[in-house]
Amino acid sequence: MRDEYTHVLSTFSHSSYKDAPRQCLAAFDELQQIGLDAFTKKHDPYWEMPLNENLPESVIDLRNPEPAPDARPPSRIASVTFNSIKRRRRTNPTA
Repeated sequence: MRDEYTHVLSTFSHSSYKDAPRQCLAAFDELQQIGLDAFTKKHDPYWEMPLNENLPESVIDLRNPEPAPDARPPSRIASVTFNSIKRRRRTNPTA
């Protein structure tokens, strides 16, 4: 596993911080030696905070309004997306 992590580290240039690979490998070795719980307690100031695993809830209920019974369907122009307009301009510069 350490060899794979070393390979991942080697794929970055580390030009802004040359000592990063050595420090990352030292932390990886420490993690392997003392285990995840002890490593987390030592390095994470929020280790004792429980993770929030609840899904977010809406604050505002935004429902789509029901169309009026006499409302006309949207025009074709209103339903054209920006990407299709952009695509059309590229393929046909005179349009």
